[in-house]
Amino acid sequence: MAREAQAARLPIQSLVDKVSAYFTWVVMMTAAAALIAWLSLGAPLYLAVLHMASVLVVACPCALGLATPMSIVVGINKAAQDGVLIKRGEALEKLSGVRVIAFDKTGTLTEGAPRVINAIIDKESLILAASAEYPSNHPLAKAIVKYAESMGIKPINATEFNQLEGMGVIAVINSRSVGVGNVRLVKGMEAGLSPEFKQLSEAIEREGYTPLFVVIDGVVKGVLAVGDPLRADAYDAINGVKEMGLRTIMLTGDAEGPAYTVAKVLGIDDVYAGLMPNDKARIIRDVKAKYGSVAVVGDGINDAVALNEADVGIAMGTGSDVAKEAGDIVLVSSSLKVIPRLIRLSRTVVSNIKFNILYAFAYNIALIPVAAGVIPNLTLRPELAGLAMALSSLTVTLNAYSIKLRS
Repeated sequence: MAREAQAARLPIQSLVDKVSAYFTWVVMMTAAAALIAWLSLGAPLYLAVLHMASVLVVACPCALGLATPMSIVVGINKAAQDGVLIKRGEALEKLSGVRVIAFDKTGTLTEGAPRVINAIIDKESLILAASAEYPSNHPLAKAIVKYAESMGIKPINATEFNQLEGMGVIAVINSRSVGVGNVRLVKGMEAGLSPEFKQLSEAIEREGYTPLFVVIDGVVKGVLAVGDPLRADAYDAINGVKEMGLRTIMLTGDAEGPAYTVAKVLGIDDVYAGLMPNDKARIIRDVKAKYGSVAVVGDGINDAVALNEADVGIAMGTGSDVAKEAGDIVLVSSSLKVIPRLIRLSRTVVSNIKFNILYAFAYNIALIPVAAGVIPNLTLRPELAGLAMALSSLTVTLNAYSIKLRS
C-alpha cells in the first residue's frame, strides 16, 4: 500500500502535466524560431543549430517531472517512520487543506478499554447480561464480561445473538430475551424507563460515564455505569491541531453526558452525541458544507461510513479491519500525537511541491532566452545547457529530500 501511495498521481500533478503539454510545444516553437532567426540574420548554420539545440536541452522538463513524485516519495517515507501508513497518496495533499478534524470518542480519544465503574443490578440479571455480551467484540461488551467474571460469574451460551450498531446487543439465553445497550435499545425493545432508572442514568452521565441498561423479557432490570479513560496523548493531539487553526469536533454514539465531559476536558469545539453510523456521515456532510474540507479519525465499524464520507479518513491501527480499510491513512502506532505532525508534514510536502514547480518554470524562463542567444554577448552551449538542466533536477531532488529535515 505504501508503494502504491508513493506512485500515486496527485491532483496537482495533473495540473503540471497539462501545463507541461503546452510547455513542450512552446519550447519546440522557440527552438525553431531561434534557428530561423539566426539564419535570417546571416549566422552560420552550425551557430543557428547550436542555439536551437541549447534551447531544446536546457528546457528538458526533468525538473517538472520530478517536482511532485520526489516530494511524495519522501513525505510518505517520513510518515512511515512516524508509524503512519498513507494508503492513498492524494490524501497527503488533501490533508494539507483540511479545516476541521472530527474525532470518534470510544477507542479513539479514549483507550478503548472501558471498565464497569458501578452496577445497579441483581446477580441473575448480571449473568444474563454478561452472557448476551459474550459473543461481542465491542469494548463495552468486553468490559461487562470482564466485570461479571471478576464477580465469579461464567457466561452462558446464547442460542441467538444480534449486534445492533449504535444501540447494543440482543440475545436469547435459556429461552429469555436479553438486551444490553443504551436508551435507544430500551426504546426499540419497548421496555420504557422507570423514574428510578432515569435518575440513575442521569447521575451516571453527569459523572462522565456511559449508562448501559439490561432489558430482560421487555423489562429494564438494571443499569451499568461504564467508564473509559482518555488516552494519555489525547489532550496534546487536540491542542496541537487547534494551534494550527483547525476546528475540532467529536462524533460519538455515547450519551451527551459522557461526551460533553470528555469534550470539556480536551477542549473540543463541537460535540455531536447519541449518533448512529449514518448520522455521523450526515454530520460530516453538513460540516463540509459549513467549514470546508474535513478529516475524520475513528477506529470502529460504526466509523467506517464517516471515514468514507470525509475528505481524509484516518483510522486507528488498533481499530477494526473495516475502519482500516475505509481509511485513507492508518495510524499503525495508534498514537494520536502523530496527527499534528502528520498535518504539518502534509503542508510541508505541498509547499515543497509548489516550490519545485515554480523553481522549474522560473529556471526555464530565465535560461531559454540565454540559450536562444537573445541576450547580447551571452550564450549557452549545448553541453553547458545539459549541465544546467542536470543541476536543476538535482536542486529539485535535494529540496524534496529536505522534507525529512523540516518535518
